[in-house]
Amino acid sequence: MSKSLSGTIAVAVLQWLRVEPPGHPPMQQILLGWGTHAPPGMDEPAPWILEALHAEGDPALVDRMAARLAAWLDTEPDRLPPTLLRDQRLYSALVLAAGLERPELLFLPLHRVYTRQALDGHWRGVPLRRRLREALIVNQVDATMLDVWQQMRRDHGHPFLGGDAEIGRMAWERAVAAVQERLRPEDTRVLRDDVRRMHPADAADEAVDGAFRWFSWYVAFARIQGTPERHVLPEAYKFAAQDRNVPEALRSLSLSLDAMRAVATRLRAEHRPLRGGVSQRRLVGPPEVF
Repeated sequence: MSKSLSGTIAVAVLQWLRVEPPGHPPMQQILLGWGTHAPPGMDEPAPWILEALHAEGDPALVDRMAARLAAWLDTEPDRLPPTLLRDQRLYSALVLAAGLERPELLFLPLHRVYTRQALDGHWRGVPLRRRLREALIVNQVDATMLDVWQQMRRDHGHPFLGGDAEIGRMAWERAVAAVQERLRPEDTRVLRDDVRRMHPADAADEAVDGAFRWFSWYVAFARIQGTPERHVLPEAYKFAAQDRNVPEALRSLSLSLDAMRAVATRLRAEHRPLRGGVSQRRLVGPPEVF
């Protein structure tokens, strides 16, 4: 696409977003590229919509696009009789949802598409369910899909969403990370203080940061399991190191999911207090949880 044409399309999309309530064209036409000065044959508008939003750099417009997309998904377009236009709209909508990454606005509508189990069809050889899977993975807000991803990993695929063991593993980690991101700031401060005390006084900040990322991920997993996470840190430390060389042990460690669940089950049985609450802080999970 030429620079002038992409600029014309971007102007049209941004103008459409700035009008409240939404005017003409309706969302279903935007998803086809209609009304945006796109040339005939340009039938995958999501990439240049995302490009326009990125270039504009206005989070409010991204939120508005996500909200309009969510409202359109809740009209249950996946229940309509299959046609080429229906499949094209759904394809564009799901690619757009994955690119927007607005979990607070998009996860529930996407999850409702999944639970209806009505989505089927392809667009240009790509299954719509694959695009739904990709949108769900990046828009997770909690552990709702954890069992689905675990089944995908265990069975090397899922009967509705497809995928394979590696995709299931990655999606599972994203689900735990979604919980991790919502640890309260006061919880993360306490956790960082605890991690600091586990290290020698002269330990490098990078080593402490690495250990903090590991243990905060573990705490998020414990929260999913309903475990009193304030008691998980010492247990995680036992997995991480049998000596004081915590950073080196963390680098070489690959935690076992079964071992983590065993600890979580035992601690949960002790009925100790569980701290709650959420925040929006993004943290990085461990690379090898299985």
